Amino acid sequence: MGRTAAIIGPNGLIGSFLTDLLLKSKRYDKVLVYSRRQLEFEHPKMVRLEANFDDLDSISSNLICDDFYCCLGTTMSKAKSKKEFKKVDYEYVVQSANIALKNGATKIVVVSSVGANASSSNFYLKTKGKMEEAICNLTFEQIHLFRPSFLLGSRQEFRFKEIISLPLLRIASLFFTGKNKVYKPISAELVANAMFNCLDKNTQNGIYYYDFNQIKDITSPYERINL
Repeated sequence: MGRTAAIIGPNGLIGSFLTDLLLKSKRYDKVLVYSRRQLEFEHPKMVRLEANFDDLDSISSNLICDDFYCCLGTTMSKAKSKKEFKKVDYEYVVQSANIALKNGATKIVVVSSVGANASSSNFYLKTKGKMEEAICNLTFEQIHLFRPSFLLGSRQEFRFKEIISLPLLRIASLFFTGKNKVYKPISAELVANAMFNCLDKNTQNGIYYYDFNQIKDITSPYERINL
């Protein structure tokens, strides 16, 4: 019997690319897609389940997979408050991971952020760091944590500040060298590609972290994107 993947957050910038890769892959016979919004397409391998993230127990009986991919995330401006931000980027992520683990998942792949640190004075980075700590305390055989910087790609929602700052970021990225290279903007499609490839590239049990350099390293050359 083939493997089953589950993805939470399929409508986001990274999640949309990753969902497409999971569905096209021969690795999985079934892909469980948990989302609040209806997807704009169908696929014979896809099972779309409506996710009520404020009541994740409601999906606990259905979240049964081998590999669990989590692309949940929001921004402070969209969340409107620290409480709501923490709910999405910490509580929803950790709770759904716990459910997947209890239901038999052995591998987890999660989007975090560059600079994630549970001891950071920055609320965003502290929340991401605490999320990583909580995930690492779970007993998955493999844990893959992705730490991209600013994501490049066409978002569904309009973000004025990002549109204005993008040209400056592209110029500034030329100066991100050496240790600062991890802060370079990176394509969301490239991150999704690396998230898919990581289970083939790293087959030993353990905890793996991926910043800009590692993301580029595990992306197939013919699928690299020119930034």
